[in-house]
Amino acid sequence: MLIYWSIIGLALMLDIACSARIGRSYELFALTLFFMYITVISAIRLNVGTDYGIYENYFSSIRDLGSENLTVERGFTFFIKTLISMGFTDRAFFVLSSILINGAVYYLIKKNIDSLYWGLAAFLYICGGFFFNSMNLVRQFMAIALGIFAFMAYCKKRVFTCLMFLLAAFLFHSSAVVLLLILGINILLNSKKKYSYILLLFILAVVVSFSGVSPFINRVAALNPHWAYYVGNKNTVFFTERNSSAVFKLIIPTLIVLLGVRKDYEMDKEAELKVRHNFLYSISLSGSLCYIILQIMGYGIQPVYRLGLYFFPFFIVYVCYVVGKLKGTRKTVCKLAIILYFILLTYVTVFLWNGSGVMPYESIFSLEP
Repeated sequence: MLIYWSIIGLALMLDIACSARIGRSYELFALTLFFMYITVISAIRLNVGTDYGIYENYFSSIRDLGSENLTVERGFTFFIKTLISMGFTDRAFFVLSSILINGAVYYLIKKNIDSLYWGLAAFLYICGGFFFNSMNLVRQFMAIALGIFAFMAYCKKRVFTCLMFLLAAFLFHSSAVVLLLILGINILLNSKKKYSYILLLFILAVVVSFSGVSPFINRVAALNPHWAYYVGNKNTVFFTERNSSAVFKLIIPTLIVLLGVRKDYEMDKEAELKVRHNFLYSISLSGSLCYIILQIMGYGIQPVYRLGLYFFPFFIVYVCYVVGKLKGTRKTVCKLAIILYFILLTYVTVFLWNGSGVMPYESIFSLEP
């Protein structure tokens, strides 16, 4: 637990330093050191994460028996085979996956967020649960990292590069196809009826949430060989059980997105014309809407929550945009509410409930017993 508290503490210190405007070069140095630290913590972990043993088994099975009988995507098995052919052990898998995942988020923050909010972004990455989940759902988070690079390329109008990264993400985890939702939502956001579409999306999410989403999830999941087992197994409720307490995870994220949309609406109304935001802002809002809409539709249902994780990096960017629009006391109160909320969320879901099985932390050097 001390390791995790140290990470949270460093993220808050980074936020204080960036808020004080100590100089971009110093802020970049601090941000780089922070991500190097958490990457090392992730890379040297041992038996941390519910699925940690599964990845060890994947590695040993591919090494000893081949990948023919494994129901995992070819990109992932190719990656493992490459490591094996180079003489590496499964430790290389955990090291390289940690570098890829944390490196992608570092790149996203560095390139697309004002340095004033780097600390806040780093804090959200940790206490929003993304970092802790990345030590459990490794294969999916490698796909998420590739998705980040895909949309970074898309924002630079490099369509072919974007498609290649999306394909790579899909070959690591077929659920990455959900990332295409960003493109669809982004088209709606660039129409004249932008706010009407956003309202309709929220109404649709609430209706689906109350009407029940489990039967639809079961049908879709049955098409995926990796999830078909859960659908056909009567002893599991992975696709049907709803944790009602998960509704509390929606409160602040939903309010932040609604606040951002309201600020956009006010700006548009005052200008009497559509305010032209940069392309990245539009993508971050699209990703945030995908994240919130999915969470509302299937709050407390594990598969929907996991699909929503593909969009959380864009939510981090959007939160920083929204906070940046506020002035004076409103900005201070908003930041304080975000920090307190996500610390409480982390304490309950990670430290008390041991979400993702990351407690206690152990490393190959036994940093913490």
